Amino acid sequence: MPQPRSPLDRSHLFAALLALVSLPALGLVLPLGLSTFGGRRLEKLLVMHSTHKDTGILLQRMAFRDPHMLPVYGSSELTLAKPNRVDKFFASAPTGFKVCPVGASANTPLMITQKVAALKA
Repeated sequence: MPQPRSPLDRSHLFAALLALVSLPALGLVLPLGLSTFGGRRLEKLLVMHSTHKDTGILLQRMAFRDPHMLPVYGSSELTLAKPNRVDKFFASAPTGFKVCPVGASANTPLMITQKVAALKA
């Protein structure tokens, strides 16, 4: 049978204090680390095909903020292996920008419009 705590045992307060101090500190340090990491790796994330990029809004917003990135929305034309696909055609950035393909099979024009409209919200 566990022993009852004495009224002077305050070890749980130390854990609570540690959590209250470390969480805000982590909230301040984490964005700085992510911005440093993102600055170096952002281009690789934006030009590759990713479900997170196609369904999430954060990477799409980053693509619109980058002046050397052109977000292109579409459907299966961005996912099927075809010659002269837009992201492969501009992969070496001959015009000074790279393409950020955003799309998946069965995307309808309404879905694409909703994705672009969500970027403004």
